Amino acid sequence: MVHSIGWKVAQDPARETTLASKQVTGRSWRQRRFSAIGWRYVMLMVLIFSLSSAWSLLLIILNLEPSKSANYILHTESLDHGHFWQSHKAASSIQVTTIALLLVVVGVYWYLLYLLLVQPPSHRIRPGEAKPRKRKILRRIPTVDKEGKQQRAWQRPVLLILRWLGRVVAKLYRSIVSADGKYRKVWHVLMEVPEVVLQILTLREYMAQGLDPSLLCCYASLMAFNAFVAFYGIQFRWNEATIHHILKDSIVDAVFAVFFPALVLFCSLSAFQDDLKTVKIRQRFFPPRMFERKARNYVNAKELDMFSTDFESLLGAMLLHSLESKRMLQRGLRAIVGFFFLVYGIGCIVYTVVAVHASRNACSSYPECVQFDYQWVPGAPNVACGCLAYVDRDLAPAESEELIDVTQTLAELASAGKLQTVQLVNRKINGSLPDTLQACRGLRNLVLIHTGVQVFPTWASSSFSKLEYLHIEGASSDADLMELPSDLFTSMTGLHTIHLSYHAYLPELPAMDGLEALECVYLGYLNSITELPSWGDLPSLQVVALEGLPQVRVLPGVEQYADSLEMFFVQDTPACCSGFLSQGDCNTSFPNCCTDDSSSLPPTCLVMPDEHNFIATNATLTVFNDFTANVSNFCDAAQATCPNAMTTLKFAEEDVCTGVLYRECSSESEGPGIGFNEDMGCVQCVHSQDLIDMRKAEISAGCTCDKVEEEWLGCT
Repeated sequence: MVHSIGWKVAQDPARETTLASKQVTGRSWRQRRFSAIGWRYVMLMVLIFSLSSAWSLLLIILNLEPSKSANYILHTESLDHGHFWQSHKAASSIQVTTIALLLVVVGVYWYLLYLLLVQPPSHRIRPGEAKPRKRKILRRIPTVDKEGKQQRAWQRPVLLILRWLGRVVAKLYRSIVSADGKYRKVWHVLMEVPEVVLQILTLREYMAQGLDPSLLCCYASLMAFNAFVAFYGIQFRWNEATIHHILKDSIVDAVFAVFFPALVLFCSLSAFQDDLKTVKIRQRFFPPRMFERKARNYVNAKELDMFSTDFESLLGAMLLHSLESKRMLQRGLRAIVGFFFLVYGIGCIVYTVVAVHASRNACSSYPECVQFDYQWVPGAPNVACGCLAYVDRDLAPAESEELIDVTQTLAELASAGKLQTVQLVNRKINGSLPDTLQACRGLRNLVLIHTGVQVFPTWASSSFSKLEYLHIEGASSDADLMELPSDLFTSMTGLHTIHLSYHAYLPELPAMDGLEALECVYLGYLNSITELPSWGDLPSLQVVALEGLPQVRVLPGVEQYADSLEMFFVQDTPACCSGFLSQGDCNTSFPNCCTDDSSSLPPTCLVMPDEHNFIATNATLTVFNDFTANVSNFCDAAQATCPNAMTTLKFAEEDVCTGVLYRECSSESEGPGIGFNEDMGCVQCVHSQDLIDMRKAEISAGCTCDKVEEEWLGCT
């Protein structure tokens, strides 16, 4: 006879009772456990474990995609084609190790949640009494007498020793890990030692990175808080329940693992919101030219550098919160250990405050050193300024001003050998870089805009092997850079951005072969360059911008970069019309290939059939087809210039702006204007309604403004 499942359940009260009893039992042991711990403590532990595991997962994402993560959080995907932050991934070995450790930490926190919420309590076993399963195992282990019958006589002592060792290890293990174990608290205190060591190393790393002093003092205070908790627990709460020890440890670990990194991230994100707001608005009004839309040049360099430092400190964060345990010392030893933690906690704060004060005094003579490491050696006579970031910019110089010579200052700050960032805008460097910069082998960012530097020394290739960002920009009216070493990029394996522009007399560029990390190349207004250098294998290449290269008739082959290339910007370059893109047919109607003599081709055209090998291959043309549809980025005739065109001389009217940004000005011939510094040059009266509308939009968005000079724009 076939019965339905529902009928069988209804006719089986014993099974129904068993299920109900299991549910009641499950609720009862949870109620007993939570009541013993305290419901508030349970909720706090669940919150701590959940936040810590979620933060560890976030750190994994940040390690995998640092730039994309920063772009997503701050909505900066549109700035510099997604390369605004220039956050480079760590080495694969470091990345794999970090992610593996973070996954272990996540697993530990989930296991703790499982133990707290899911796993029922085990039955207590009285001392000397083994569990049934253990008794079965022990029965299977042959005794010494039985073993004597089975083995030879010389094996008996070995078995006795092994059996004794096994019992000692098992007993010691139970005395350490069990809730009422004899040595649990001893182990708990001992595990504070590696935690303290890691905290000290982390603080030193933060100080060496030049983390913001307020964050350093905060971290030192947290270290002191951890030490005071340990001191209080050893001296006054030694016999406290184990669960309360674990809870306090969990809170302290969460402070280091979640609260402080979250504070660092918050400070980083809020550092220069005003600048980000400004550059986002400028993107809407600036002309569609790659070199004028470089958002990275317009934000506060100090805040950008501090963000990079803070953000990278998260990526290399030590996993201190993975350490847990503590338990039992004698009274006299407890007092000594407790006193040690008390002195250690006070020492953390004192050392940090003194180091910050001493380092600030050492660098007080260099206000342009916006970031420096914090060091203090007790007994040392003087602390040298360990400058990490030297930033000296004048973004709005008056036309009549002479550039300030900073060669000597740069040489003095470089003598410590710790510079990682150098950014000079509208400052003068005499001829070549100072020789003391050779000692700065950790230099990562070098930005020189309108500095007049003419020669790069031969030692730059080896000394700047860790360089990641290189931006050398001259002024349109000066000679500026005239020579670069042919092997400049040979050792720069980590270089990811190259920007060279406005160097009219630079004859050639160094080869770029082997730059595995290179992502962005900007080359513009290099009047003497006749051909681009060898590129070779550039597996990470994503953005290429070429503009104002009046003698370059051929572009490099890009078929090997098809998978990685995201943007190829070409404007005002003869390669657009020389025949390179059109099977050798020169387009003389295009401005870059214009000619006065219709009987002969201009020198910017390819000569057929002699230069047939220079024509782009079908594979290269296929890649270019993805970019030619947007003429604002690729070969726009409106943005090209004819080399033979006569320039029209204009009567120079008096500039009433006199170096004041956004001052109202006007011209009888061109109408209203605004004081502005195009290309970070001198402030002049620029007659552009787009610039006026741009500044009005910035003021409406809440950006800071001058109530006197910008009242006409709506600043109140």
